Amino acid sequence: MKIIVDRYESTGKGTLSNVSVIDPHSDTPITTYFGIECPWKDNQPSVSCIPGGKYDLVPHSSDKYGEVWAFVGGTVSHYYDDGQSERYACLIHSANYAHQLQGCLAIGVGAGDNDGVPAVWNSRKAIKSLGDHLDRSVLHTALVRWFSDE
Repeated sequence: MKIIVDRYESTGKGTLSNVSVIDPHSDTPITTYFGIECPWKDNQPSVSCIPGGKYDLVPHSSDKYGEVWAFVGGTVSHYYDDGQSERYACLIHSANYAHQLQGCLAIGVGAGDNDGVPAVWNSRKAIKSLGDHLDRSVLHTALVRWFSDE
């Protein structure tokens, strides 16, 4: 499968996106979630959303988040690699607000704001649904882009 993250809004309080799961045979969306990330802060670890680009999406086991996925490619490695990559462990996991994230992407089945703070809703439900679509034994890819730029 391929995941496309289309960012459509970014403020100092968070970055919102549409996150589509694409069927590799028909190149059409199977389902779409809403995404939330930290604002762009020059790719600083733990505080910035991940850079736009192409990534492998690999299974990741987390004590805190369970079975989730990690973006790997470009300046982002799966695990800490003694400073060879600028970032590591940029995951897709459950959260509702950017301030709950450390440079990762959270998805939900709805999006909105809470007193002006961007958010996604029902994140755990979205993560479970994503897991139903992504076979953990197969390599998946992700494309992250700003405001539908390719």
